[in-house]
Amino acid sequence: MSAGEITGIARVLAGYETFDDVRYRIRIVEANRKRGLVGGSIQAAPGVVSALYEVDEAAIELPGELGWFAFAVTDVFRGEIRITGRVTT
Repeated sequence: MSAGEITGIARVLAGYETFDDVRYRIRIVEANRKRGLVGGSIQAAPGVVSALYEVDEAAIELPGELGWFAFAVTDVFRGEIRITGRVTT
């Protein structure tokens, strides 16, 4: 098993709200030649992170072919998130 991470700036959707320029750091785990996104953290204004926590689940647009992923904020103070799955459009 190996691990890595991706970082960058993304757009986040939560209900009817859109938040731009949200910094993220997401851990990638590889096992048996399959990769998975497990979680990480986001950096945004405290009000944005709190709003994302309140809606229970939001979506983040990752760069390139990765696309959209659903996530939930698990720790408001640290900006910790858990990836819950791929969003199909």
